[in-house]
Amino acid sequence: LLSSVIPVLLILPRYIGSHFHKSDLAPFIPLIVLLLAYGTLPSQVQEVSLIYIRFSPYFLPFFVFAFRKPDNDFPSDKARHPGWFVFLIPGLSLFIVGIKMFQTANFYRESQAFGPLMEKAVANQRALSLIFDSGSRYITTPMVYLHYPLWYQAEKGGFVDVNFASNPPCVVRFKNDQAPSAVLGFEFRPTTFDWVKWQGWRYRYFFVRSLLPISQHFFDNPQCKVSIVQSSGPWSLYESSCITGKMTQ
Repeated sequence: LLSSVIPVLLILPRYIGSHFHKSDLAPFIPLIVLLLAYGTLPSQVQEVSLIYIRFSPYFLPFFVFAFRKPDNDFPSDKARHPGWFVFLIPGLSLFIVGIKMFQTANFYRESQAFGPLMEKAVANQRALSLIFDSGSRYITTPMVYLHYPLWYQAEKGGFVDVNFASNPPCVVRFKNDQAPSAVLGFEFRPTTFDWVKWQGWRYRYFFVRSLLPISQHFFDNPQCKVSIVQSSGPWSLYESSCITGKMTQ
């Protein structure tokens, strides 16, 4: 729906009587720099993705900067554009904002399902994130929940893998000999989890998001018992006896 609105916004400045600056190059510079960035920057650098795509929100305002307001030399009679037409741009803008507000409100309600897990989990523990279903019903981004369990780290002082601390651009990073096995990239393939390979004994908690129940043997291992301690919507919190000191079975 929003993609159909963008072309309308692109032609509106011209339709209401605005036109490009002909003798001044300065208004075009932001748009030129943006287009150069789009054409030359890579999509990924040092494990940081979506590099040039991050500049997308600037396109429409930079495009508008290249126009000048109507002057006496340009016809601007009401027959060319009715009076109500000048309200179309702010109207479309408010329409887009309204859609985003609706999506945000619904996403907020949807994401509340994570709250009970946060309340149940003890602070300052090590956890592993296993997101089998990272999408949302209300947000078009297909990976909106991919790193969502890091809210536990942010609000309760724990440490959650997969973690950006293994990413080269980060200021604070793991030492080479201390990096966990679950490095960036594992979050896209949680089904490959192996207790030994991914050092499952390190973690007290496992934050799982799946629309379908995972296998009851998913965490089977010879060292610890892993039990579900909280479920809420598609979220489940599992706890390992390796850290809690409970009797292993």
